[in-house]
Amino acid sequence: MSSPLVKYSTCGPFTGLTQGLDVMKIVVVIKDQTAIREMLAEFIRMTPGYDIVDMFGDGQLGLDRCLEIQPDIVVLDVGLPGPNGIEVLRQLTARIPSIKVLILSGKGSPSNIRELLAAGAQEALFRTAGRFSNLWPKASRLVR
Repeated sequence: MSSPLVKYSTCGPFTGLTQGLDVMKIVVVIKDQTAIREMLAEFIRMTPGYDIVDMFGDGQLGLDRCLEIQPDIVVLDVGLPGPNGIEVLRQLTARIPSIKVLILSGKGSPSNIRELLAAGAQEALFRTAGRFSNLWPKASRLVR
């Protein structure tokens, strides 16, 4: 993983000198299922302009680290051990107003969606909504 303090691309030896510094969007994934978390991270790493700086399977660890590094985007699960995703979402958006949060969950009821939006989520993708290929187009809209 790259350093959490680096917010700029270092792709190629002279990127910063010849083209200026390309701003990278810093992403953190907080998802309790290891295989899905790693798949998401790999998919994001393959997307130009985004850099995964950390991944967590626990709400408290993810929250603490996000408050420390202040990423641009958090991909957040709702059903987490420790504080659940809604509590993590509330704390993140209250303490880092510029953060963008994409919810990834298996529960997509209308009341659940309203609660997530009220807590500060910008986008939500539910497993019933289709493949994970839908994830990154939604996330990239968050930072345009």
